[in-house]
Amino acid sequence: MPDEEVTRRMGQLLRKGAAILDIACQKCNTPLLRLPEGTLYCAKCNVRYTEDKEKVTVESEDTVPALPMKEVLMKLADKILVSIDSLCQSMRKQPHLEEIRTFAAIAKDLVETLRVIHSLWE
Repeated sequence: MPDEEVTRRMGQLLRKGAAILDIACQKCNTPLLRLPEGTLYCAKCNVRYTEDKEKVTVESEDTVPALPMKEVLMKLADKILVSIDSLCQSMRKQPHLEEIRTFAAIAKDLVETLRVIHSLWE
């Protein structure tokens, strides 16, 4: 799944009440989200995790290593900034107003996600 799609999905989930965690997905190293109902979820792999007091596991797989929250947030912020830059370059080449509006809406979602990340970072 392209990074832009993952970032957009994460932004949508954050606006619906999900929270970014200081735990990364074992498969793709994307920060996990805690969905409003309490489930842990990887937006890139589309995998739900189970959790107990000591560990987080993919259903029937090994323990997911915990990464420091700031490191995870920095990696996510970097990916978002690359995605925003890519969108800006694409918008410059796009003569159609509707596609520019679509790009702008995605960029807006990415910037909002970046704001949430920075608020968690501080």
